[in-house]
Amino acid sequence: MAQIIWKPRAVRQLNAIIDYSVPEFGMVAFMRMDKRIQEIEKR
Repeated sequence: MAQIIWKPRAVRQLNAIIDYSVPEFGMVAFMRMDKRIQEIEKR
């Protein structure tokens, strides 16, 4: 099974998305996005 390896740049970009999206769209939207990311990582 393949494993996703997060590069430092990808982690920084994800953190920037989180910093923007939580105040803009709320915690519920962030939780949904986080759940989807985790589901993709499991594939």
